[in-house]
Amino acid sequence: MAPKHPKARVEIAGKLSADRKERSRKLALLKKKRTELVKQTSKLQHEQTTDEIEGLEKEIVASPRGYNHVVKLLEHLKSPEKTTISAAATSLCRAFIKLMVKGELSKKKGATDAEVQILEWLRGQYGIFIGDLCGLLDYKDGGIQEEVLWLLMRLVKAESEHLTPPEEEAYFPHKLFRRIVEALVYAENLEDYLRIQFTEKYLDVYDDIRYSFFSAVKTLTQIALKTPSTLPQFTKTTITLILSLHNLPTSTTPPFTSFFALIPPSSTSPTNPRAILALTPHRKLLQTVLLHLLRLPTITPYTPSILQNITTLAPTFPNPETLMDFLTDTYATGGPTALLALSGLFYLIKTKNLDYQNFYQNLYALLDRNLLHLKYRSRFFRLLEEFLGSKYLPAALIASFLKRLARLALSAPPAAVVVIIPFVYNLLKAHPACWFMLHREGTTEELDRWRKDGVVDPFDPEEEDPLETGAIDSCLWELETLRGHWQPNVATLARILGEQFTKASYGLEDFLDHSYGSMFAAEMKKNVNSERPPVVEFEVPKRIFFEVEREGGNEDLSEAAANPLLSLWEF
Repeated sequence: MAPKHPKARVEIAGKLSADRKERSRKLALLKKKRTELVKQTSKLQHEQTTDEIEGLEKEIVASPRGYNHVVKLLEHLKSPEKTTISAAATSLCRAFIKLMVKGELSKKKGATDAEVQILEWLRGQYGIFIGDLCGLLDYKDGGIQEEVLWLLMRLVKAESEHLTPPEEEAYFPHKLFRRIVEALVYAENLEDYLRIQFTEKYLDVYDDIRYSFFSAVKTLTQIALKTPSTLPQFTKTTITLILSLHNLPTSTTPPFTSFFALIPPSSTSPTNPRAILALTPHRKLLQTVLLHLLRLPTITPYTPSILQNITTLAPTFPNPETLMDFLTDTYATGGPTALLALSGLFYLIKTKNLDYQNFYQNLYALLDRNLLHLKYRSRFFRLLEEFLGSKYLPAALIASFLKRLARLALSAPPAAVVVIIPFVYNLLKAHPACWFMLHREGTTEELDRWRKDGVVDPFDPEEEDPLETGAIDSCLWELETLRGHWQPNVATLARILGEQFTKASYGLEDFLDHSYGSMFAAEMKKNVNSERPPVVEFEVPKRIFFEVEREGGNEDLSEAAANPLLSLWEF
């Protein structure tokens, strides 16, 4: 029965609270001891496992009787503990390298059937080990992935040194390296920094590694085409790796001297160099690989990246004209990639003297009113400045581009117009033969005809060939119109075309990044003259258009008042 006195109740409640706190403290202490015990047990088990792994490694190397321990170490690679996986992988790598050094993985002359059988079994276990290591590149831990990649490259080095066939002086284990490349390409959990590290430490440094990489990609491309489900991942990773390379061979590359594998001096004889040692086979292989990749059905998302790097890739091609089909097909798709494709074509025309007759016609076709509203407008004007930079282009061609730009400026946003005006200035400055388009004085007969029938612009905006538009017979009246533009900055800038051309040229970069946002920000920074404040409307109207009452029988006003559209503008 509960006590009735309040003081007694308080004492009992306090005692119960103290008991609960004591139990909680003891429980927390017990959990802490249990955690420490688990850690100590885990540490002890790890030490025991590590000691066991090292012991098995020694027995494997010591005698053929210990070869069966390879199976036990392979089982440790499937352990849930990262430390166990790391220890087992390292021990197996050391063991197999020591066996290579002793010649236990090489076929010996006069070997008995039993020895041959042991050798084949041991090679089979070595193959399983390589497969497990490649699988660990997809392990969900960056530390394990990095260690495994290092072990695999160590095995590449060991094979090239100790498993060289008797008939070869210089040997590179292409088969092993292809398995590594395949694992790197398809590993979905591989950390991005490891692919970058692989490129920086191996592909960009060693010539034999780079050659074997392209050879592996060539083979893997053929395999991927037979399994379409793997193509997206294969395309993404392979293109990323290739575009990250900075040391691609070109015609000016000096003789190869950097090799990851051991290359005997006698194998570098210039009379009959092996493909892996010579420059021309490297370039041919790279060209073949890239052309195969460009034909993949999954290449489209990566086409812009490839086109942006075309000036890096094209010099590696022994036959750069093989890129023409890819570039022309890409241009046909339209949009931003068409512009990049033209940039690649222009590079080949300029540096490789290749002929592309419709280049300027295709460039002219890209100039439409949509272009001036798109986000890649700045890139287009940068390239257009380069494309039209030659002083040997026909005046009729330049006139067509001037006229098309001037016509587009009439309906372009202000940010685009402020690019067009200095661009036209620079183009006129570079091509004085077109200056007359700014101020064309007609003959007496022409003036009489214009007064009588009006002026007809001879420029044909629908003509696709820039040499046939008739722009050379026209004038840039559109630029005069811009002097009355509603945007004061545009109107001010347009006046430079009516003054003497004393400035050599305008830096186009100063005008490319303008937008409505930047113009608004510039206006907001201006100091308003307090003595002449801007005119404002103090009463907010309810309509944009107002009905006009009929006055004096004015029929025009009455029609305006009766306009039914007025009702649509009520707020």
